[in-house]
Amino acid sequence: MLSRSWLKKKILITLLVFVIIILSLSSFFLYYEIVTTKRQVYLGQKKILEATAQQIDFYRKNLLLYVNTVSLSSGLTSNQQAKRLQTLKEYYRPEWFESFYLLDSNGKVVEKVSSTPDHWYTFLPGGDYLNDSEKPTEIYYAAPDNRIHVIMYISRVIKSGGRKSVLVATVDYNSTPVMLSVIRNLKKDKWGEGYIVDSSGKPLICPKEAKWGKRPIGLAAVMQEGFGEVTRDGVEYMASYQKIPGNDWGLVMEVPKDQVLGLIFQFGRIVISWIVLSILILALLTMKWVDKLAAPVRIIRDSLAEVASGNFDVSIDVKGRDEFSHLANSFNVMVDKVRQLRETEKSKLANDYLYDKLTAIGEVAAGAAHEIRNPLTSIKGFALLIQNQFTKGQQVWEYTEIIKVEIRHIEDIIEQFVLMSSPTFPVFKNTNICDLMDEVLPGIAKEAIGNGVTIETRFCETVPELYVDRPQIKQLVTNLCQNSIQAMPKGGKLLIETKYDGEKKKVFIIIKDTGVGISPAFLARVGDPFFSTKENGTGLGLTVGYRIVQNHGGFLQITSTEGVGTVCIAELPAPGENIESQSA
Repeated sequence: MLSRSWLKKKILITLLVFVIIILSLSSFFLYYEIVTTKRQVYLGQKKILEATAQQIDFYRKNLLLYVNTVSLSSGLTSNQQAKRLQTLKEYYRPEWFESFYLLDSNGKVVEKVSSTPDHWYTFLPGGDYLNDSEKPTEIYYAAPDNRIHVIMYISRVIKSGGRKSVLVATVDYNSTPVMLSVIRNLKKDKWGEGYIVDSSGKPLICPKEAKWGKRPIGLAAVMQEGFGEVTRDGVEYMASYQKIPGNDWGLVMEVPKDQVLGLIFQFGRIVISWIVLSILILALLTMKWVDKLAAPVRIIRDSLAEVASGNFDVSIDVKGRDEFSHLANSFNVMVDKVRQLRETEKSKLANDYLYDKLTAIGEVAAGAAHEIRNPLTSIKGFALLIQNQFTKGQQVWEYTEIIKVEIRHIEDIIEQFVLMSSPTFPVFKNTNICDLMDEVLPGIAKEAIGNGVTIETRFCETVPELYVDRPQIKQLVTNLCQNSIQAMPKGGKLLIETKYDGEKKKVFIIIKDTGVGISPAFLARVGDPFFSTKENGTGLGLTVGYRIVQNHGGFLQITSTEGVGTVCIAELPAPGENIESQSA
């Protein structure tokens, strides 16, 4: 009896000490969670605001460049009104601009192309449209009712004889599709809602204007510090601020403080539940002490059986520092090494098979291109001779024109053949991969804007210089990005990222989209020559891409989820790898 009584007291004392320790740790973790959650909110808001500011600045610069290009059009200097109006209509993009105005030196409208009947040019100060600068200028205005906010791009003065005119392009942040999509992204359930303010903190453009019509208390300090707390209508908010490059406007994002604290209270309830559960578990483990001692042996035995059956995804949760823990840790290390070895061999076999496959296809493609090109040249020449015997509009002339178009299509395919078969030994040069990406981005960005696709870049600054063929890598990135943009016909997001694994000495170029994705049945055939899901595709683009990566001693991996998007990862060897021997 004394023995049992002593054991019960020992268990009760142990449980009491355990409860005290857990409650102390819980208090510490609750405080830590409050601080951490606030920091996460500020960082999350800041990340969204920085990305939005970069998108606005990116569109602003591109639109400014476009207005400058339009102002250089020869059609705007014509004395014919119809030609000037036709020129404006050709360049006008309703998804980018609200209106185009051509004003004379007195500010009178000469020509106009607009999606709205409002005349925003009337808000211009008297001298702004007479600016004779060689570059277009930007002017930021809000309508008198503070309801619509417009950025105006004033181009250089257009001179024709003794007449002067100026091109005015307007962008409405609240209605222009390109800008409206960016503004709408400022509403995130987790991080709150955002809006645009002027330099004094006055709200200008908001997802819900009635709610954000009044400047919150404490916003000045937030604009100075970058984050903090504000109050509106008696409600406290956690807020972050980010200045928009190129003007004196800024972005503010707010989330109710109660919403953040609610998460912490939920965490507290979880901790309390965990304490109760821990006490019950401790009592149960005490009653089954012997069974606990035997449990590690059973776990190791069952894990060995799993490995023996071919399952190498098994791992043992290591706890403590006793002999069982050391044995479990050794088991985990062994299984991990075996799993890595199997994956390496599997990847190498797939890589070798693909390389042999592309090499064989390349040899066939080179011969086919040579045999097709000679008779095709003769056909093209005879088609030109026949067409020269007739005039445009005649049926034979039209038929020969179709023959020429189809011959050009065949020639494009032959060029893909030659490119697929010829670059066995690239011309390697030391190259900064991030600089190479910057050279490719302008062309990709132009096509992305036209398709309503936003581009996000994440370039690793620690990537070392690579020994690569610059034109081939440019072509690889361009082809992958164009495929991603074409997979997002209704717009979306394109992520271009570089990563560096110093331990494996590998550099990764990652192209990720939010497009329609590829079905599992088609994914297995990606990279096969002449296979394409696009109506006018040749089916050779990705085949060439695989060949380019292979020639650099790397590996191209494509994964996709239908309806979610596609990820393309080009793995290239970093300095220290024997590139030429791999590519050979």
